Amino acid sequence: MRPSEAFFPSTLVRQRAATAARPAARNLGRLPEWDLSHLYPSMDSPEFANDLAGAEAACKSFAETYRGRLDGLARGEDASIAVCEAVARYEAIEDLLGRLMSYAGLVYSGDTTDPKRMKFYGDTQERLTAASSELLFFALELNRIDDAVMDQAMSREPLARYRPWLEDLRKDKPYQLEDKIEQLFHEKSVTGRAAWNRLFDETIASLRVVAIAEGLEMVSLTQVLAWDLPVDTKLRNKVARHARDTLLGTVSLVEKSAGAKRNSKKSGDVLLRYNFPGAGLTDDALRTLILLVLGTGADIRRDLTAAPGA
Repeated sequence: MRPSEAFFPSTLVRQRAATAARPAARNLGRLPEWDLSHLYPSMDSPEFANDLAGAEAACKSFAETYRGRLDGLARGEDASIAVCEAVARYEAIEDLLGRLMSYAGLVYSGDTTDPKRMKFYGDTQERLTAASSELLFFALELNRIDDAVMDQAMSREPLARYRPWLEDLRKDKPYQLEDKIEQLFHEKSVTGRAAWNRLFDETIASLRVVAIAEGLEMVSLTQVLAWDLPVDTKLRNKVARHARDTLLGTVSLVEKSAGAKRNSKKSGDVLLRYNFPGAGLTDDALRTLILLVLGTGADIRRDLTAAPGA
């Protein structure tokens, strides 16, 4: 690839002209979508709302019933029955939480650019994380029960059917932290690693390195912030504001033709471009700079795609 193809706008002009000269793309019609009705009818269905509220109540009730009592149950006369009832109840709650989160995740994955789906997924994740924090004690307390006591309880039915799960759980015993620290990690998971994964899963960007001369390499980062947005004065003003305030890169609006239809409206894509010399940068420095640019783009994207009044 020649350097001019990466950095000079005249190339972009020629590319747009060539694209405009091509025949119009074939209309594929409505694209297929996942049928999630076997889980819930819709995001705002009463069934989903009721199950979500029920899951929160079930988590709280479970904690009130069993927190601080598991060791005593495991040492009682009917230990196998009592502990099995607790594990079965825990299993049912986890199944419900998984159903709710699976639905929210699949709906969101269907269109990660839809602000309504983004909010639905985020709100559901936050509520389920708060609810499931009430269950965190269960695994911690099970692992504190003496090995001989737990082995005795697991040797008889009905708890014996859960023996593989319990034995797998107890393998984490040496790495188990103090309750408050485990609780903190759980509560911070929404804004921790999972949040970063979600942030950059939503990012579409290209990264190229072009040798300009011997010993001089330019890194070119282009990030698509939003696409097919209806172009109006409000959008142009937003893009102009971000172009003025953004230090890491240049924000631009690429307006597209409205087409031949009389009532067609213009649409546009918003891009963030940042070019910088890569020579002399360590791997850590380069990685940090790229993440800063992507993070800046993600912030702009949220502003551009936010629902009115959000």
